[in-house]
Amino acid sequence: MSVFNGPDPEVLIHKSEDEEVKAVGLAIFEAIDEGMPPEEIGVFVRSENELARPRNAVREAEQTPLELSDRVEDRTGRVAIGTMHLARIFHEGR
Repeated sequence: MSVFNGPDPEVLIHKSEDEEVKAVGLAIFEAIDEGMPPEEIGVFVRSENELARPRNAVREAEQTPLELSDRVEDRTGRVAIGTMHLARIFHEGR
């Protein structure tokens, strides 16, 4: 969720990575079910070493992940994942 547009962020702590992946996947699924286009959703982590978590969460939501990078790609129908460093690319590309 954007700090500029939308509800306040919700902070949740999960007992395991698997539990976290399921919870994030469910949040993605529900957002899309409520009408949010997948390309308007981004899941970000602190480092590239953690990218498996958002990748798995997007797949849990039965969606296709798009790993952000410095190159520009068509995001239509795909949920963006990346490091917090690349979050600006996601935001500016909207």
